[in-house]
Amino acid sequence: MVNLPFKSDFNPRFGNSFRVAFNRLQSMEKRFLHDSELKTQYVRFLNEYISLGHMEEISSKEINNLAINSYYLPHHAVFKADSSTTKVRVVFDGSAKSSSDSNSLNEYLFVGPDIQRYIFTICLRSRHHTYTMSADIEKMYRQIWISPNHTNFQGVLWREKPESSIKQYRLLTVTYGTSAASFLAKRALKQLTLDSAKTHPRVSSIIFSDL
Repeated sequence: MVNLPFKSDFNPRFGNSFRVAFNRLQSMEKRFLHDSELKTQYVRFLNEYISLGHMEEISSKEINNLAINSYYLPHHAVFKADSSTTKVRVVFDGSAKSSSDSNSLNEYLFVGPDIQRYIFTICLRSRHHTYTMSADIEKMYRQIWISPNHTNFQGVLWREKPESSIKQYRLLTVTYGTSAASFLAKRALKQLTLDSAKTHPRVSSIIFSDL
């Protein structure tokens, strides 16, 4: 579990981020009218978020008591034609501003340093070994929880049908579209490596060398 790395002078001026998120949702709904396959994949993607517990609905009681320093992430579709699994991915926009005199969520977040070695260096090091192994972490960002103190800054508006009432959700995991996501994911992996060093020192030393 990690915190969002807010800057020390954090004094939120998000404006009406709800309205921006709502307008973006309506824009997507207009696209759905002309592209049923896009809607099917979009709905499937967000339903998976909910079923895996990576996104939860905010109760009406909580909505009424939400602190003023909350933020709603607009979302849209990104197409990955070369993907063998998910052709459509929903991306959340942490750079969205509600007005010219307001700030986005990303403007309040540190990006964090790049703590991963360059791929060229990794390839050179691999030449020193007889065998090399490559692996992929499924849904890497979504394996890492965001502190409950900060999930209200990852609000999401969603409904499957335009005639339905808008539901408010919060994203509970590290979210692509926020500027700190890449650093938080890599730093969490590095910490897991450090934590496992006592029980698996050889494996940890190999993994750590590339993080």
